[in-house]
Amino acid sequence: MRYIKPFNEAVGDTFAQDLKDFCEMNLAYLLDEELDISIMLVRGGLGLSFKLTLVLDDNPRLWNDIKDHMIPFLTRLSNQYELKQYARGMGHTHKNKKDVKIEVTRDLEAARNRFPHRKTELYYQVNKLINDDIKSGLYYDMSTYYNTTDNDDVLESYITEFEFIIDGYKQPKKDVVTKIKSFFK
Repeated sequence: MRYIKPFNEAVGDTFAQDLKDFCEMNLAYLLDEELDISIMLVRGGLGLSFKLTLVLDDNPRLWNDIKDHMIPFLTRLSNQYELKQYARGMGHTHKNKKDVKIEVTRDLEAARNRFPHRKTELYYQVNKLINDDIKSGLYYDMSTYYNTTDNDDVLESYITEFEFIIDGYKQPKKDVVTKIKSFFK
């Protein structure tokens, strides 16, 4: 009965609730510390996606303070869901496409008072964050992208938000035997 959809329930509602439950289950510790989860349906050029936002505005944290909770979450998220890549303004080469947007600020008071002009956008590949390579992203400031390796104070910046665009569930990979069988059909 769990997989039978009522006639009046939209497809996106079930997925959004599953995604929210997944986040709440995997980020319980940070939820206790005032993490807010927001899931919004967004329309893109190729269809519908969901924007998942994890907001820490009331209690911004340094990467080193939350990485023990975020790395397992990011691992599970990338294994279970299809993350869409941000490519806005970064060119269209594969090496520049990033899966995660993080907002940071050096000014803790500005973060708590939600001054967006004092925040910087950082873009990362999720596997770099899983490997705790926070210095390998791109940061966006005044319409220009820079490598974070040019800016060593990334580790000293307070994270106010994580943002992901999610296209849906990750499709299970076929094993070799199944691929061979489907080839001969």
